[in-house]
Amino acid sequence: MQINNATLNGLRTTFSLQFQTAYKAANDVWWNKVATKVPSSTATNTYGWMANRINLREWTGARVAQNLSAHAATYTNKPYEGTVEVDRDDIEDDNLGVYSAITMPEFGIAVAKHPDELIRAMLASNPTMWDGKALFADDHPTYDVTEAVTTYDNNLALALTADNFETARITRRRYIGENGKVLGVKSNLLIVPPSLERKAKEIVIAAQTIKPVYNVAETEIVAAGMLDNVSVGSADILVIDELEDDPTAWYLADTTRPLKPFLFQMRREAQFVAKDSPTDDNVFTKKKFVYGVEGRWTVGATLPWLITKSKP
Repeated sequence: MQINNATLNGLRTTFSLQFQTAYKAANDVWWNKVATKVPSSTATNTYGWMANRINLREWTGARVAQNLSAHAATYTNKPYEGTVEVDRDDIEDDNLGVYSAITMPEFGIAVAKHPDELIRAMLASNPTMWDGKALFADDHPTYDVTEAVTTYDNNLALALTADNFETARITRRRYIGENGKVLGVKSNLLIVPPSLERKAKEIVIAAQTIKPVYNVAETEIVAAGMLDNVSVGSADILVIDELEDDPTAWYLADTTRPLKPFLFQMRREAQFVAKDSPTDDNVFTKKKFVYGVEGRWTVGATLPWLITKSKP
């Protein structure tokens, strides 16, 4: 292949198209199930969270504003990039199959899944939240109607069983906001690693469950019967492969609201870039044409009561 401007322009267009096609078609992403995507126009964005549900009151006298800035979290966009070099000889010899079939599409998939990686890292690192507590903690502060300090627990020590699933759901439904009222937290999404997928399906998909029958001393199972599963359909299941490094941990999340447990803050969408002029230093000194992707974004956690972790 003769290397000239027309050849390089065509190659750049082809690589860019392969990246964009794979990026838009990526279907193995899960961040959008647990995160709200928000646009960003500055380097840093500050969000005012309400620790309560917005409530209506009878309008008597002056309006009473509900404070959106009582709790604030600030998230700074970060630059991300991915770069690959293509040897001049590969272009000249038309030896580009691996780049077209694998490398550029993999760039697209990597960009699409990058928010997955960032959220998984937050689940593992358990960062400090705007209330001064870790994302998953047993003592997130709140207040009752008398302004006395109380707490709620979104870091449970329960194995995933049918009974513990219901215990966790009830615990979450009892969360109280700073106005002393129940927050109305749902548990519509059960998040598990592959190791717990079967157990999760038994709990929320199976129509019936096995009920063991014990002897009088309750020391031995002597028979088994079937019971209707009262938890069937109570939550969707999200199996995340990346959670397998913590195989006994599981999560309940409320994703029914406009604001989900995490946010994906987008400053600049990923774009394909190239440094492929024959006069560029990288070509002249190393005979390498450089292609890559770059963008700016970040992720952050929103309200701790929207997600609960449990691990025995």
